[in-house]
Amino acid sequence: MNYQNLNPFTGGDIEIKSLGHCYDLHNNADFYEIRNDVRNREVILIWKYPGEWYLKEGQKHWKENEKYLEKNDLVEKTRFIALIFSGVSCFEIRPRDSEIPFSEDNCLAGMYNFDMKSEKEALVFEFMSGMEIIIDAENLYFDRDFKMVSV
Repeated sequence: MNYQNLNPFTGGDIEIKSLGHCYDLHNNADFYEIRNDVRNREVILIWKYPGEWYLKEGQKHWKENEKYLEKNDLVEKTRFIALIFSGVSCFEIRPRDSEIPFSEDNCLAGMYNFDMKSEKEALVFEFMSGMEIIIDAENLYFDRDFKMVSV
């Protein structure tokens, strides 16, 4: 996979590292939406950034730490960030654990560059609810200011 403007994921990552910034998808973001454009072989994973927890709790801890705020590209206004996959050859969503509260569907547990279940190279996004999104694609691009447009 060609990572265009972000560092490759190594395994267990919870952050996107792009252009000198870190985007913590576990603590500072809420998973929001998946878009799958079959015709163009494109999948987009979208997060609200910063997310609800950060705005309610995390902001209290970090509001005076300008270095942290700058490094994590945090602003008070929520925006959308996205991982855009093109040339998609594999896209799969594995079910969540029915015993886990639905509130855990938006919290990333980790990103992996190998799918242990299929034993294939692919990016795996595991959420606290147990849901997994598996994607293999030619290219991956990070958009730090994704514009939500209706389809």
